[in-house]
Amino acid sequence: MGGASGNMNRAALCGRRRWRPLLAVVLTAALAGFVPSIGAAHVGAARQSIRAQVNQVDGAYHRAVARRDLNAVMALYAPNGNLVASGAPPVHGRAAIRRFLAPVFTAGWCGFTFTPSAVSASGSLVAAFGHYVSLNCVRGRVFPDPKKVAVLLFTHRPGGGLQLAYDIFIS
Repeated sequence: MGGASGNMNRAALCGRRRWRPLLAVVLTAALAGFVPSIGAAHVGAARQSIRAQVNQVDGAYHRAVARRDLNAVMALYAPNGNLVASGAPPVHGRAAIRRFLAPVFTAGWCGFTFTPSAVSASGSLVAAFGHYVSLNCVRGRVFPDPKKVAVLLFTHRPGGGLQLAYDIFIS
């Protein structure tokens, strides 16, 4: 009798185990009605919002360079921001970035645009990959220097928006 009872318990347990995956699916479906989910529209809107924020920083950078306003450019960098330019050692921190960019401003740098081809976000980090055009103005003439590759890494500002954490451009 003990053997038969043991077989019956195993059969009952095996039957319950077969229902566990189905039970998990049913519970997940039931909870989905109560827990808001991130649909494709929300994901698309989030990507568009991040891209808009990247474009906002680019626009501010462009306007600041056009005005030759180094202070406005510096305000776009995180306090511990980094600038990595081909042919130069990496620069860390706003003060060092200012020292790096000041001679570029006085040499005639008068414009800058960044066109992202890919933008993605993961946690608090936003990455943008694309091309930039730098403009040099000498004696009233503008000389574009196009098709350079840039990778920008942003962090979120405490008050909202993005700030440059890594500005990596390759000439």
